Amino acid sequence: MKRFLVDDLQGDRAWIVGERLHHLERVLRLGPGDEVEVFDGRGGCRHARILAVEEGGALLELGAWREAPARVPVTLAQGLAKADKLEWVIQKATELGAARIAPLALDRSVVRIDPAKVPERRRRWEKIAEEAARQSGRADVPEVEAPAGLEAFLDAAAARGERVALLWEGARDEERLGAWVEANRDLPLALVVGPEGGFTDAEVESARARGAAIVSLGPRILRTETAGIVAVALALHRLGALG
Repeated sequence: MKRFLVDDLQGDRAWIVGERLHHLERVLRLGPGDEVEVFDGRGGCRHARILAVEEGGALLELGAWREAPARVPVTLAQGLAKADKLEWVIQKATELGAARIAPLALDRSVVRIDPAKVPERRRRWEKIAEEAARQSGRADVPEVEAPAGLEAFLDAAAARGERVALLWEGARDEERLGAWVEANRDLPLALVVGPEGGFTDAEVESARARGAAIVSLGPRILRTETAGIVAVALALHRLGALG
């Protein structure tokens, strides 16, 4: 069934407008009588039927609520990577079930985003997350944050009550990510992955000093985009949300 994001699912009517209307009418060729599913991006999901398609929007009759999977509080903080890689990570992390995605501007990040271009880039990331949520059957859309430095992210994570694990290729003799997730399974979690060049020693020690666990994924050195997705999948599996 085709799915659409709608801001408000209360009451018995709703409208689809803007780009979503174009997708409904011009791409999918839907019209009055067709059934769809709508979600509000915050966990609500309902069946719906199209009543009318007008120039300004499509009017829906809202039906029964659908029970959607509960939001799993796992944040992926991903070091900035080349545009296609980061967009791929946002898409796949959303499909897997990450609750928040936080791009990080780190010392060895190859990519540097002009501050004036951050709003436009963030809107694109949010659109990718919305489309991935729609495709994967989620009723919520993960928040995609503006790029921040490591210390700013760690401060924000602490304010949210998250336990943080930094994944570092030099941590082979330290705790594995899976064991750390099991030990902290009743708390919101944040997983920090470095850019293409990895973390500097100073960044690792700064994170450790702020209470982050330094963990390993195992003996293999993974590309940054692979490491982020493996970390999210492993954490959600250990928490019972996958597999």
